[in-house]
Amino acid sequence: AESHAAAALRALRALRAGGQASALLTNEKGRGLGMALDVTPSDLLRINRIEDVGPIADYNKGVPEELSVKEGDYIIAVNGKSGEAKAKMLAITLGGVVELELRRPVSFSITGLDKSKGRLGLDLTFHPKSVAAYIEKVFPDGLVHAYNDQHPECQVRSGDLIVAVNGQGGASKELVQMIHSGQVLDLEIVRPNDS
Repeated sequence: AESHAAAALRALRALRAGGQASALLTNEKGRGLGMALDVTPSDLLRINRIEDVGPIADYNKGVPEELSVKEGDYIIAVNGKSGEAKAKMLAITLGGVVELELRRPVSFSITGLDKSKGRLGLDLTFHPKSVAAYIEKVFPDGLVHAYNDQHPECQVRSGDLIVAVNGQGGASKELVQMIHSGQVLDLEIVRPNDS
C-alpha cells in the first residue's frame, strides 16, 4: 500500500501538472469526512464547507497547504470511481481508506450585467440545500451570450455554478431570487479546472 508521504508527493505532482490532486483519508463506517457537499446535476460533488474536526481536517494538518483539501474543490472520483454523485457519496460513508480525486475550482466574475438592456439569457436550476445556482444553458440571445462573445478566454457555459450575486453568497434559492430581482448584476462563477 502507498504511504501517505508517497501519496502526498504524487498528489503534489498531479496538482502542479493540471489542477488535480488526490487525498488519501481514513474514515469510520457511517461517518462523514467532515465536510458539506453540493451535488450538481452533472454529478460533480463540490466541497462547500470543511469542518474543524474530522478526517479532512486531520489530513489537512499533515500536508503542505497546496495539497490540502479546500472549500470549493470538486470531487471528481472516490476510490478511483467517477460517475453518479450518489455512488461517490456512498463510497465516502462505507469506511476504511478513502481516496478523493480532486480538482481545484476556476473562479471568475462577470460585472455590470444590466437587465434593462435585455434578458440575462440563462436557464438556471438549483437544489434547495445547495449554496450555488447551476447553469443549465446559456441562450444565444441574452446578456451572458454577449459577454461570452466579448470574452472568448473566459466564457460562461452549461455546468458552471453561480456562487455569489452582487458580492453576496447564500442558499441557491436566495441566489436565484437575487438574480431575478436585481437590475444590474455581478455574478461570481465557478467550475472545475479543466487542465
